[in-house]
Amino acid sequence: MDLDDVADYFTKNRYYDRFDEKRWREEMEEHPLLMTKAPDPNKIPPLVEAMRQLKYGEDCNSPEELAKQYKLDGNELYKQKKFADALASYAKGLSYLEKDLNETAELKSTLHSNIAACHVMMKDYQKAIDACKQALWINPQNTRARQRMQESLYKLEK
Repeated sequence: MDLDDVADYFTKNRYYDRFDEKRWREEMEEHPLLMTKAPDPNKIPPLVEAMRQLKYGEDCNSPEELAKQYKLDGNELYKQKKFADALASYAKGLSYLEKDLNETAELKSTLHSNIAACHVMMKDYQKAIDACKQALWINPQNTRARQRMQESLYKLEK
C-alpha cells in the first residue's frame, strides 16, 4: 500500500465522528488529562473511571501494589496538609496488608508510622502513640515511629 492508496482510502471513507469545532471545550472537559475541574462524583466520565480502575483495581494490582499506591496518595495528601484524608488513605493501604505480615512488615510499619504522623498533626496524641506502638511491634528499628512516639508523649505531658 503506497501513499496514493492511503489518500484514496481516506477520500472515499471519511471519518464522520470527528472532532466537532463547536463542542471542543466540552470534549476537552471530558478528557481526564485536560479537565479544568474535578468531575461530579455522581457522573464520572468513562475515561476517568478507566484510569481509576487501572490505579485501584484489585484485579489489576496485587495487595502490596495497592497498599503502596495508597501510601503514595497519602503522602501527597499529607504534603497538602489534608491530614484526615491522608489518614484514610494510609488506613486503606493498611487494609490490603492485614493478611500476611512477614513479606510486607516494613510497609506495614511505615503505614502505621504515617498514620501516627497524621494523628500528631491533628493533635490526637494518644492515637498517635497507639499507632507508633503498632509500628514498633512490627519493626522495632523504625526510627520515625520512635520519634513520633517521643513527640506525642512529650505533648501529652504538657
